Amino acid sequence: MASTRVTSSDFQKEYGRYSTLAKRRPVTITNHGRDELVVLDVHEYERLRRLDTRVAMPVEALSDAELDELERSEISEETMKPASRD
Repeated sequence: MASTRVTSSDFQKEYGRYSTLAKRRPVTITNHGRDELVVLDVHEYERLRRLDTRVAMPVEALSDAELDELERSEISEETMKPASRD
């Protein structure tokens, strides 16, 4: 899904236009040339929230077997690369 990019000042000036557009596709708001916020339809937001099933847990909650498995695991160079920001 393509995103529209707009400066924060243009977003403020034309809120109605960009809020209507955000119902069809994400609108990325920039600040000093850098992506800062994304506005999207509430239904898409809720859909994304339902997909996020990650649960944080303290290390102390892991079993000895899980800790051993983590110690034996390897992280590839590809995993360590930061996500690209297009």
